[in-house]
Amino acid sequence: MPDPVRQFNLDDDSAYLPFAETSAAPIDPRDEGRNLELVSGRLTGAGLNVGVLRLDPGEHHIPHRHPRGSEFYVFLRGRAIVSIGGEDHPARRGTVAFAPAGTTHAIRNVGDERVEVLYGLDAAEYEDVGLVYEEG
Repeated sequence: MPDPVRQFNLDDDSAYLPFAETSAAPIDPRDEGRNLELVSGRLTGAGLNVGVLRLDPGEHHIPHRHPRGSEFYVFLRGRAIVSIGGEDHPARRGTVAFAPAGTTHAIRNVGDERVEVLYGLDAAEYEDVGLVYEEG
């Protein structure tokens, strides 16, 4: 069994990787941001996937949906617009957002500092929930 307790340096920029390097799901090259996976089937044997997403000023985690799973966001730093089901909402430290399975969602950094978001999916791996990008 993998170690149930792990230590991460959340301040180490090199620990955060582009989406395409952290998921077997096909990633749209327009999708911006970097990801640090904290909990997953691969890392811990867990049946959920949790990590930290970073978006620098002006970056956008483009509209997408997960047909086979829900996702939550907890905003830890910065200012963003989070879109859930086509509705835009301002987000800052302390904002929590939830996208049920099949619901289109996105995040855009609208501030002048980095946005950091704790995210979670109800599947062991990102690719298990499915990934469908919206046109546009």
